[in-house]
Amino acid sequence: DIQGYRAYLASRIQIWELQALTRINQAAGSESFFTQFTDAVTGRISEVKRASLQKDIKEMRNRLVTSSSLGFSLKKNKGTITDCEFAAQYLLLSHTGLFNLLKGKSYHGIIESLKIAEDIFREIQSEIINSDDLLNLYSAFSFFKEAEMAQEVLFNISGSVVPNDSGKREKLSAFIKIQNVQELNRLITAHTKTVSDIFTKVFG
Repeated sequence: DIQGYRAYLASRIQIWELQALTRINQAAGSESFFTQFTDAVTGRISEVKRASLQKDIKEMRNRLVTSSSLGFSLKKNKGTITDCEFAAQYLLLSHTGLFNLLKGKSYHGIIESLKIAEDIFREIQSEIINSDDLLNLYSAFSFFKEAEMAQEVLFNISGSVVPNDSGKREKLSAFIKIQNVQELNRLITAHTKTVSDIFTKVFG
């Protein structure tokens, strides 16, 4: 029952579980129960200290970040997809108004909504992130996701590592309409730096 969930939220829930709940949606069942549950989640989020959010998310990121000798990971290298998602999660979990408005969207949808709706995030600009940061975050996330999906189509792989092989990078460049490998590499470097800088700004 809802009381059991409230008790769990109050005493046992971990930050990583709250991160996952930024994607919560009702697929079936009682609408009333879903509303009660999300209200309880919102109440719990309002009690979480931002310093705790920053610490736990940063620690999780440090555990997940890796590099591959096979190429550049669009998901697990610093400054890539995972960092974008962590930034979006933090913004929702540090502001209950944003959580209530944007919960359940894809991370791409969350970042896009923040990017285009200035009134939504005006309250957070001075303390965390500004509109230029959100535009840059959206641009980088869109680029990384497009490249990731293109790889699945081109090379029939589900991984996120852009291979070191210049021939494959040439095919990837052409598929996502980038003029050459050099420009692909430049964009990877530029977007990675941008996202890394934003991550540092948000999490320290």
